[in-house]
Amino acid sequence: MADLRYLKKRRQTWYFRLTVPPDLRDKLGKTEIVESLGTRDLSLAQSRRWDWRATWEDRFDALRGNERQDRAAIRETYKRTLQEARDGFLGKPEGDEHEFTIGDTISALVEQGERKTKQDGEVDPITEAKIHALQDYAAERRGETVKTKAVYAMTINEAAKRYLDAIAKEITLQTRGQYEATFRLFADFMDDKPLRDVTRRDAAAFLEELARFSPTWGRSPKTKDRSFADLKALYAGKGEGLSQRTLNRYITALSGLWKWARDREEVGGENPFDRFFKAINEKNSSGYVPFSLGDLNALFALPAPTNPVLWEVPLVALFTGMRLGEVCSLTWENVQQEDGIWFFDITAAKSVAGIRVVPVHDALGWLVARRPTSGADLANPIWPVLKPGGPDGKRSWYMTKAFGTFRRSRGITDKGKVFHSFRKNAVQCLERARVPQNEAAEIVGHEKEGITYRVYNPDGLTMAQRREVVRKIAYPGLVLPEGYRWGAVGGGQSNAA
Repeated sequence: MADLRYLKKRRQTWYFRLTVPPDLRDKLGKTEIVESLGTRDLSLAQSRRWDWRATWEDRFDALRGNERQDRAAIRETYKRTLQEARDGFLGKPEGDEHEFTIGDTISALVEQGERKTKQDGEVDPITEAKIHALQDYAAERRGETVKTKAVYAMTINEAAKRYLDAIAKEITLQTRGQYEATFRLFADFMDDKPLRDVTRRDAAAFLEELARFSPTWGRSPKTKDRSFADLKALYAGKGEGLSQRTLNRYITALSGLWKWARDREEVGGENPFDRFFKAINEKNSSGYVPFSLGDLNALFALPAPTNPVLWEVPLVALFTGMRLGEVCSLTWENVQQEDGIWFFDITAAKSVAGIRVVPVHDALGWLVARRPTSGADLANPIWPVLKPGGPDGKRSWYMTKAFGTFRRSRGITDKGKVFHSFRKNAVQCLERARVPQNEAAEIVGHEKEGITYRVYNPDGLTMAQRREVVRKIAYPGLVLPEGYRWGAVGGGQSNAA
């Protein structure tokens, strides 16, 4: 006999039918839900009814003000029961007798579920998950193609939570926050459908809508409590929209989620997000650019800033190519000496390649001169005025904004000229001095290309060789203020005007 639970046929079309719980009949004004499933095919109707049932159960619980039974627990029950059946908990899968065993077990579960709910035809979700698992197992044994019902598929929100937990140790808290915002927006846009059902058309629709958002959409503290529709009403079409660079960040997060789920066989087929990633042509983009000599002289011209870090942190970056976070996190213990050569021991890097040693440039002798000799004092930050901030407690958190304000006060308003531009300046100096790329990579903390040097000589250059590379970073015509001029480390030649 065909399974017609939750089904009703009118003329030639199948309808979903569900009895409204007695406690909700007054609120809904009806005793029964009847909705068209849009098909005349019984098997298709039997498949679609579960989505309808899950949707209405969610609505019922929302009306009651309760949370629905944990969907993840229901899904895990289904998967566990299916695997146990495959592993033989019902006995050896041989002959008709095994079919009877499956059928008897299903019947027992139905009776158990009906006793638990005390309603004919109604079974609690956990018991029902076991029944469906055994039914799908029986279908597998008959050689039929079985597609897991949507109610047992991992939703976008469920997948996102597990994915973020899995990569928690690999990303910063700031990155996690960005990923959480991306997944929350996408799940809301898609009504938290099963991740496996997301298509390339879905991805395109989401990214097209998101691209119209103002770049400031995420700055309000109320953003987390707003739906995608609310954010769209507030920010879509207001301003220039999001850049491709920003969209690539969202695409990277969603693509990573899909790949993680695919490795666990929760989804299949082509990654729906990959084709939307667009490489940025740095020469034609509005990315970061080096400061000009005029910019640098304006930044380091008198009067001195009230806070010396606005000169000192940039100078370290300018003469080493270090990232802002790397400079700000330095303690005096990170300034060490080997074979008479002072160097920075960089451990707080964003990648494995970023963990490196960089000789102190001759232009930074003033920094070495301040280094304390006491063992206790060596553990102190070089710039204690830089207080930790942001989700990761980074000492660079407040420096980013402070330097932006200082830069603009010196007349440098180009959006492409930011703190990261100092790193661009250092790399520009190295290339124009004809420094081989693998040697420059050791200084600025990039992965070496190819395996020859990266694999067969992991120790890289000697400290003396590294110092020679660093000395190639020079800015003829740069006027440094009193107290920050060259010559205190290694007898470097001054380039002050």
